[in-house]
Amino acid sequence: MRKYLLFLMLFICGRFCFAQVSVSLQQPPPNQLRATDIWKLTLINSGRITLQITLNGTLEQAGEGIIVEGNSKPFSLPPGVKRITYDDVKSGNVNFKSGKWREAFTRTGNAPSGDYTICIHVKDNSGEEIGSNCIDQKVEIASAPALNSPADGETIPVEQQPLFTWLPPMPPPSGQITYNIKIVEILGGQAPETAVQRNPVWFENASIRTTMFQYPLSAEKIENDKKYAWQITAIVNNEEIGKSEVWSFIYGRKELPEKIAEIIQCDVFKVEFKKTNTGDTLCYKLLITNNYNGKVPGNKPGSFRIAVKGDSVGSIEGGVSDGWRRTPSKFPPGSSAAYWKPASGYIPNDTTDLGNIVFRNTNSTAIKVIYEWLNKEETSICKDSCTINKPYKSYLYYELSKELPDNLIEVPDNFLNVQYANNYSSFDNIILNIYDVEKYELVKPISEKGKKQNSTDEDDNYKSYNGINRISINLKDYGLQPKTTYLLIVSDSNTNYYFNFKVTGEHEK
Repeated sequence: MRKYLLFLMLFICGRFCFAQVSVSLQQPPPNQLRATDIWKLTLINSGRITLQITLNGTLEQAGEGIIVEGNSKPFSLPPGVKRITYDDVKSGNVNFKSGKWREAFTRTGNAPSGDYTICIHVKDNSGEEIGSNCIDQKVEIASAPALNSPADGETIPVEQQPLFTWLPPMPPPSGQITYNIKIVEILGGQAPETAVQRNPVWFENASIRTTMFQYPLSAEKIENDKKYAWQITAIVNNEEIGKSEVWSFIYGRKELPEKIAEIIQCDVFKVEFKKTNTGDTLCYKLLITNNYNGKVPGNKPGSFRIAVKGDSVGSIEGGVSDGWRRTPSKFPPGSSAAYWKPASGYIPNDTTDLGNIVFRNTNSTAIKVIYEWLNKEETSICKDSCTINKPYKSYLYYELSKELPDNLIEVPDNFLNVQYANNYSSFDNIILNIYDVEKYELVKPISEKGKKQNSTDEDDNYKSYNGINRISINLKDYGLQPKTTYLLIVSDSNTNYYFNFKVTGEHEK
């Protein structure tokens, strides 16, 4: 009888005592729950025989129930300790409660925010559970830092130290959060994201405790007219919890024209309209004199043209010597422009007689002639005006250029009137600056009105007509000096416009 009881006890213990498996699950890192984290565990077979087992894993979310369930293929578990990883079970099968959970794990690699319970059940070859364990895991996925300023693609004025601001991750993660700012130079036509990944770091700081950072004066100087990319990384407990987008900014602009190898004054190009004796008609001999002796090809005059305001040309009598071409060759009555070009390529360093111009003077008013010297590429070198017949006041609006100018234009020392095509845009966010080219510095207004020059509330200064923006600048508000070369830069949100000039009191408004 005792032998029978002993046999029965050994049978029961062999079935239940020795077939028990201890399960120890590894806790995932804070706020993390990946597919591989579910299958990190340790099994202990305390029996004396090798068991054939299957692992059944479930992931339950509070309020949702079991959202993922998976089973491994059967495998052997010998006596002792065995560590299990995802590689040991990935050949099994996994079922998701719905497609959104599969998408979340696939797209982000992590479970969405929530309270989870991970359970592992060990079953023998008969399907009976011989071990299990469960752990809880809380996941709070914070959003990445959101960049705020400078805005993507913004130009930071050259006199300002860049100030970077951003929004923190949401919801706020537990623990001390710090930020890393990384700035790299964008080379050529690189995308900002590519620049951050590939280019050397221009500046980096990994110990920022606020969502604001002023670029330090002690750091390597950000270079003018260079484009940079920047990115913010949020860090909690030495773990990265999110990276922001990559934005770019431009530091300053080429305020002064580097390609002006020499300053060309309009007074090296002389233009004269001399009255002739031709009865009662308004006839003037047009003489031009080229006194340029420089060596810059872009500053050598290759053609000359005029435009008439307030009247028209009836005819041009006579003409230049052989080797010149005039457009139009036969001047039609009523025309208001003429163009001369020498066959040699450049206007000679001498005085040239371009012929006698007979104005119609139909309105018996003063005649304003705008003249312009051009180089071989048809770029303006010098543009100015004069009045014929009697004093005549008019507004001449000079065209601003999107390219840094090679030419220099004389303007009066009272008002400068400029215009540019605006594609029907407004004056929003316009910035106006004047630079002293010779001193290579910004000219600051000397009057209160001048200090408000950038304000588009000044209706007398800013006008818009059918796709043209016009600006009138009172140069006296800036205290500009005669015979000094200046560069005007008008900037809107997308483009810089340039005008190179000097002031003189010898010409009308």
